[in-house]
Amino acid sequence: NYNPALTLNQIALGETNSTEEFYVLGNRSSGNSLIPPRDLDLVSKKQKISVRTLDDYCHGMGLSNIDILKIGICWVLLKFVGFTVLLHYI
Repeated sequence: NYNPALTLNQIALGETNSTEEFYVLGNRSSGNSLIPPRDLDLVSKKQKISVRTLDDYCHGMGLSNIDILKIGICWVLLKFVGFTVLLHYI
């Protein structure tokens, strides 16, 4: 169902703004990642993606606050995506 009050984004968040290699493991894989897999033969394609800080994204979108933030993340990547401070409040 469409809700105009919600904004969905497919973006990569990080500690700094950068361009990173994104490893795609297949059309239906949930293992796609910014971290290279142990077996590079599993990679079906690599693509460069833009990584932004959450602050930069909010500033660019003109957001002063976020009501709901749902993220899909591997716990190993928390430092990479800059959520170490956020964990203090969970």
